[in-house]
Amino acid sequence: MAKAKEAAPAKVTTTSLIGDFEALEALLYESGGEVTPEIEEWMAEYDLAEQEKVDAYGFYLKDLATQAEGLNKLEGELRTKRQTLTNRAEWLKGRMLTYLAARGKPEVKGKVWSLKRVGAGGKRALTIIAPIEDLPEEYINVVTEKVIDKDALRAACEAAPDGVLLAEFEGVLAKLEPQGHYLKVG
Repeated sequence: MAKAKEAAPAKVTTTSLIGDFEALEALLYESGGEVTPEIEEWMAEYDLAEQEKVDAYGFYLKDLATQAEGLNKLEGELRTKRQTLTNRAEWLKGRMLTYLAARGKPEVKGKVWSLKRVGAGGKRALTIIAPIEDLPEEYINVVTEKVIDKDALRAACEAAPDGVLLAEFEGVLAKLEPQGHYLKVG
């Protein structure tokens, strides 16, 4: 005869811990703040579950950070290898261009590949030698650019009620966003 499958214990989540805390708080309120043996046992179970959840989060967050750091290192190694291979290919192309120029040939053919010396497209590179002050006005463009003074706006928002800078008839000009938070694992 087959054994009845036992139900797995409910997984403790941060949401279930919040629910347990709220239920415990309600029970304490109903008992007038008196800590009965039942409430004391439930508080101990809650504390243990919370500690286990905190440790599980800590281990998992540290593991994720370690994996990410390993990938970061690997990314750097792959970037270096890619650059090395790119440099090697450019060096070999340069050698072949030198060979084609020395032979006075625009193209050489093998059994599978053909290599051809071609002119680069686009505009020719321009090297400006004279300082801008020595160039005639016809070669100078004067550019005026408006930029937002974020420090001034931040100061005005910090001085404004609720961190919102209003302009009459235009509405909201800028506002301070809520301060962000992060989780420190340690």
